Amino acid sequence: MSSLEVTIPTDREVLTRRRFSAPRGLVYRAHTEPDLIKRWLLGPPGWTMPECRFDARVGGSYFYRWAHPTEPGFALTGIITEIDPPDRIVSRENFDSQWTGGETEVTQDFIPDGDGTIVAQRILFASREAREAGMATGMTDGMAMSFDALERLLAELA
Repeated sequence: MSSLEVTIPTDREVLTRRRFSAPRGLVYRAHTEPDLIKRWLLGPPGWTMPECRFDARVGGSYFYRWAHPTEPGFALTGIITEIDPPDRIVSRENFDSQWTGGETEVTQDFIPDGDGTIVAQRILFASREAREAGMATGMTDGMAMSFDALERLLAELA
């Protein structure tokens, strides 16, 4: 599994899974260290992340702001509700444009898989309509592109 697997188990959820050829600790670091996050969580070409903060503790927050030379930028704010390094991160998050129809709950599990790691992510939307609106944005295409960039970064760091 080196490509992004996407399933829709309920009317409010999106589940994604992707295997990375890197140890769990390194994959977890790439999800929690701002200097690393800024290098891969970018989606389609041309996007940058000029602002990135991540406070990896229960009650800690994170903030990402994306920019593009010809597109309107956007931002995401999250609050961590559960964290168990390097196994799991659970958070509540909101995009500034509210395209997700309000707050989403995101659960990321980092699962050892031989010499690699599977990242399983569950996104729970406020409603079925919110999930559909999120999917209509091409959200999972952007995730797949970001995860490809993450795979390249992990190879560089290994």
